Amino acid sequence: PCFDEPDLKAVFDITLIVEPQHLAVSNGPEVERTEQPNGKVAVRFAPTIPMSTYLVAVVVGPLEATAPVMVPRLGEPDNPIALRIINVPGKGHLTQFGLDVGAFALEWYQRYYDIAYPTEKCDMLALPDFAAGAMENLGCITYRESLLLADPAASTQAELQNLADVITHELAHMWFGDLVTMKWWNGIWLNEAFATFMEVACCDAYRPDWKRWASFSLERSAAFEVDSLASTRTVEYPVEAPEDCDGMFDVLTYQKGGSLLRMLEQYLGEDEFRRGVGHYLSVHEYANTETGDLWDRIEEANPDTPVRALMDSWIWQAGYPL
Repeated sequence: PCFDEPDLKAVFDITLIVEPQHLAVSNGPEVERTEQPNGKVAVRFAPTIPMSTYLVAVVVGPLEATAPVMVPRLGEPDNPIALRIINVPGKGHLTQFGLDVGAFALEWYQRYYDIAYPTEKCDMLALPDFAAGAMENLGCITYRESLLLADPAASTQAELQNLADVITHELAHMWFGDLVTMKWWNGIWLNEAFATFMEVACCDAYRPDWKRWASFSLERSAAFEVDSLASTRTVEYPVEAPEDCDGMFDVLTYQKGGSLLRMLEQYLGEDEFRRGVGHYLSVHEYANTETGDLWDRIEEANPDTPVRALMDSWIWQAGYPL
């Protein structure tokens, strides 16, 4: 990700010139392939939805793709979502678990948000090494191999749960982060906190026997430990340099932020919270928001509760009450 201006959303029309034996992948589906005089191939992709530049992705190399899993699209039975995993050759036998989690999550999120998947296809790419772990590029999600590929017969529950967490986290971003994006990097905490909250909710629906909310309560203790220090920070703070943005990727963003959203959901009720989130995404789709916009939209859907006043007291104060 580059330290650019996420509120400058644009439609991207991408063409790549590649070696003919290489697979090329980007945010949109491939729509045209033209041989070039020099023996290479021009691969053109369908234009994207309006989106931020940090979500643009192009991946080229000696890769192979699984057969697509056709996931039903909400409200469009004749226009399913093609879900694939793309990997280096020889690792296709490790893709089934990721496809199963991904297909479940795409259907579940569409029902949860009551909004169809926002773009045409969904490729999940297993890269041999990837510093970020995973990245929510729209329709072209990149993962470290160890966070997408697995053999369930030779993996522990903890390993499979970790993969499911990461896959559902990134897919949650297709709506909350990609369809609706923060105006500036001070809001990145909400992207990540919400995706953390949603990954646990989705995994709990996928495998209730994992008791994912119970294990999340243990993960939350790490945030309590950091938040008890005199040097703790507020959940949101001004971001003026790349280092300020980097500092947000910690347990106070993911675990504390996710816990605050869980707290709000339990206070309002699951249906009321869900209705507010769907309202927020519908009002602000293809656009950019500040943190307060989420609280205001949830409050509009639940007018008897002062959501912004309640949540600001948690977001803008460091530490936690005794």
